[in-house]
Amino acid sequence: MMGAMHCTYEVFRRWYASLILILIYTSSVFSSPHTETLHTLQENAFEFSADIAYLKADALFREEHFSLAFGVRDDISIRYSIDYLHRASGESGSILGDSQLKLWYYAGEFASDKVCWGVAGIIRIPTGPSFYENERWQPVSSGIHELKIGPVFQASLLSFFLHANFFYVFRQAEGENFWGGFKLKPFERESYTSVLGCNPWHEGAFADKNRLKNDYASAAISILSDYCFPFILYSELYYSHRVAPRSIENDSIAVEGAGVNPLFIGFGVRYFISHSSYLALYGSIRAGSHDAYIHWIAGFSVSAVF
Repeated sequence: MMGAMHCTYEVFRRWYASLILILIYTSSVFSSPHTETLHTLQENAFEFSADIAYLKADALFREEHFSLAFGVRDDISIRYSIDYLHRASGESGSILGDSQLKLWYYAGEFASDKVCWGVAGIIRIPTGPSFYENERWQPVSSGIHELKIGPVFQASLLSFFLHANFFYVFRQAEGENFWGGFKLKPFERESYTSVLGCNPWHEGAFADKNRLKNDYASAAISILSDYCFPFILYSELYYSHRVAPRSIENDSIAVEGAGVNPLFIGFGVRYFISHSSYLALYGSIRAGSHDAYIHWIAGFSVSAVF
């Protein structure tokens, strides 16, 4: 009798933990600082998450990160997030940081449902100061338009889950009309010759090969385990690199995608209070940090689904 009950409990625990990992394991930038995951909200569900992180660069910064997500359908979610920044050392001060709008599509499973995948598109909204013009907030605020798009994968094996993603990041150059590269007027010839702005050989198009020199690519991988459930432990690696060689002064400033090609190593733990809420602690450190860009990140986050 006791053996049967233990077996039933173990099956339930595994199913419950797997459900949480698929539906609740969030892709919030600072609750898992660098790795996007297959977090897909159920239709009509809301998620609110809040985060406080300390970031050490040429000064110590504190970032408060808030996000609200909504499940449009069981396979589509939308998330809006915003940062509020503080200088915690040196010359003090506070300011509104960048915002992000994320669209997520869960594409399905393959390999006997052991591998799941989806596609994310993330738009950076420059509500914070531009790193082209403001050195004081340069390590923590971009203040420019960006469009990040790419696939996200999850593979499961026993008590372990592997997350991986690759993103191409279209970045606005200084003074560039970022969204003006799209040609969407149906009665203008240029809309068709530029393939709505996606023709890399059309001058001034969004995908014009000369505009792509300012872009960068990133890749991240994380591994987590539910062996200690309701505690979820994870570690991660993140790397990004500039697409084209540096050519002008702005290409060498100490920011990701310009003068820095960062490699971050991170660790974290989450405690699931219920199937729809958790608390998290995390930290990451950059290998070979010897400039004004971020050296390490440490923080705390909380999330709940309604």
